[in-house]
Amino acid sequence: MTNFIREALGASLFLYALLLFAGRADAERLVGLSWASTADIEGIQARLLQVRFVANRIVVVEADTSIAERERLFVDEAGPNESYYLADHVPFPLPQGMEMVYASAGSWALVRMDRQRALELRVEAGYFLWPLPERYSLKSWIQRRPGRKSAFQEPAEAVRLLVAQVDAARLQRDVKALVLKDTAANSASENFRNRFALHPELLESTEYIRGQLATVLGENAVELQPFPISRHIASTRVNENEEALDTVDSTAFNVVGTLPGSDPQAGYYVICAHYDATAARTRGWDARECARAGGAVLSLVDSLYCFFRRRAGHAGLSFLCRAGSVAR
Repeated sequence: MTNFIREALGASLFLYALLLFAGRADAERLVGLSWASTADIEGIQARLLQVRFVANRIVVVEADTSIAERERLFVDEAGPNESYYLADHVPFPLPQGMEMVYASAGSWALVRMDRQRALELRVEAGYFLWPLPERYSLKSWIQRRPGRKSAFQEPAEAVRLLVAQVDAARLQRDVKALVLKDTAANSASENFRNRFALHPELLESTEYIRGQLATVLGENAVELQPFPISRHIASTRVNENEEALDTVDSTAFNVVGTLPGSDPQAGYYVICAHYDATAARTRGWDARECARAGGAVLSLVDSLYCFFRRRAGHAGLSFLCRAGSVAR
């Protein structure tokens, strides 16, 4: 009996060690490599490393014994139930449970966290967290060639006059209305609107834009163009959790204001901007970025309306604030 117990215990310890080793072997381990030229990218490709992501000056690959220590920008290993995500404009301090792996000099970052925590931040707080791809092609980076800079062009006098007529106070008011839930409060992160195309908060911005266009152009000149967004498309942008999909609105709206021209042969000019985002990204950045675009369109309505009304034989104008980036 004693020998049987010893054998059973030994077998149990062996299986435990085997499972522990297997778990460690399956754990994601990433290395960041720097690059400065196309030749560097070609060299990385020649080494047959598994590339996970590429951006300016950095290639993220799976750990490999051929990578010398001096080459590494960082080395990181995910724990049990953790995954890596690309995050857009990460706020500081970091949300609880989010670990910074690498932050670019621009706006993106590579973060690591528990998958359940990532789901919560996506759905409840509106963060953009894109799972790090399993494989990433170097082809476009190798084929890329530096382009020639465009020559500076002085704006036409008519453009100068139009810009001079933009009401700065009006622009600031519109941006605040589209950015903040409470325009009388400060710019704390909890006061930013969520710009995700499928989030119910976006409908308030839709109504604001419609009202502002109608004030200048008239109620009959403004149209809301609804269109559905399928649950399949929504799931690719939110997550695979069916319950999470119930928290989003499946209808998006384009807002179109029209100023008919006096010359039917002159056609239409379209002034266009999007006021939503393609994913549940960080509130602060997307709220400001989309609000500036929508606010710019609204600011041009007054000046262009007056400018074109004074001209004989003028073309028509169409002011379009579009949603549905998520459906593209």
